[in-house]
Amino acid sequence: MPRIATISKYSLRLLVALFFNVALFFLLSGFMPSKIKAILFDLDGTLIDSIPLHKKSFLDLFEKFGNGLPERVVSPYIRWSTDEIYHKLKVRELLGIDLEKFLELRRKEYYSLIKGKNIVFKDRLALLKKLKKHFLLGLVTNSSFLTTKHSTPKNVLGLFDVVITYSDVVRGKPDPEMLLLAA
Repeated sequence: MPRIATISKYSLRLLVALFFNVALFFLLSGFMPSKIKAILFDLDGTLIDSIPLHKKSFLDLFEKFGNGLPERVVSPYIRWSTDEIYHKLKVRELLGIDLEKFLELRRKEYYSLIKGKNIVFKDRLALLKKLKKHFLLGLVTNSSFLTTKHSTPKNVLGLFDVVITYSDVVRGKPDPEMLLLAA
């Protein structure tokens, strides 16, 4: 099975910026590579500015339980699924709650932070609409189906031919299962 390497936040930002610049070049030049049939996107931090809000929801939840954690403890895991974070940070021992309750409380906290906000990055909707004219589009995210639905406006979600969330797989990214399912 293919391995997908993990990369630093800085490298990820560079790759995202590079991808969008290449995509814009193709669109502006009118050149569309014929071998490319589909483009898969990540959601959090790529299409929507949700990473700071996810982090804040975890930090706020721990604080509400009287077990505030430093940001440096939570930050390395922020792109992981909530249940993976639950196990990694030993939430049962720290807060005394089971996984299902933690998932419920964390979602509630996150949803309260995004309520009424448009967190789609400014240029992404226009780019997706242009790409949709030439390619199949897929969304592959470690967010759950519910969180994806709450975080992403319908006009953005509606542009995707396939949406694969953490709710659809046994193992999230960086495991290739989600990417293979989307293909």
